[in-house]
Amino acid sequence: MQLKRVKWIWLAAVFMAFVMVGCDIEEEEEDEEPPPPSAAEISGAIRQAYQGLNQYNQRFAGIPQEEKQEALQGVAQARSQYQATPHGPEGISQAAQELEGLIREARNNEAWDLVVFAVDALQTLEPGNTRFERDRERAELYRNLPQLEITGFFDDPDTGAVTVFMNVTLPQQGRTEQVQARPGDEFHGLEMREIIGRNQGIRVEYLPTGDEYE
Repeated sequence: MQLKRVKWIWLAAVFMAFVMVGCDIEEEEEDEEPPPPSAAEISGAIRQAYQGLNQYNQRFAGIPQEEKQEALQGVAQARSQYQATPHGPEGISQAAQELEGLIREARNNEAWDLVVFAVDALQTLEPGNTRFERDRERAELYRNLPQLEITGFFDDPDTGAVTVFMNVTLPQQGRTEQVQARPGDEFHGLEMREIIGRNQGIRVEYLPTGDEYE
């Protein structure tokens, strides 16, 4: 009887030891914190804030102001959330490089609104970065470029002068005006240079940049 009692006491002690070890392991697992986000995860989170604007990466596409502000706020919040983490500076630097690539791509596509946004987002990540300020200034000029639609020509039989009738859309003002002009006339930052062929079209110069369009 004495041996059986000792045996049961020993078994109970072993069982309790296993229980204690199991509790310690479980407590250690519960105490473990998740690893900090990697640089790739951080740059991905920043990209997520503005990737919806990629649909505007086309010539003269306008971005609604609300969408632009929401995306910029998302970029700013992501920077604030991750900049003090172990991989924050590296992730933010990677995101900045991606935005620089977007600026170049949007510039090549003449997506001027997206250029302005991307420069603003880049400066949100890196406030001292002024490398693309000239691109932003250039984009501001081009996104204000009026759009012309010729609606008719009038040949004055007495003077031979030709008057061109146009609808002129002002992108940043969101309105369209009817304009009558002859070669040499200036309107909304444009100068009509000449009439092409026999009333087949016109050539105009955009005075802020010196570019000519047909």
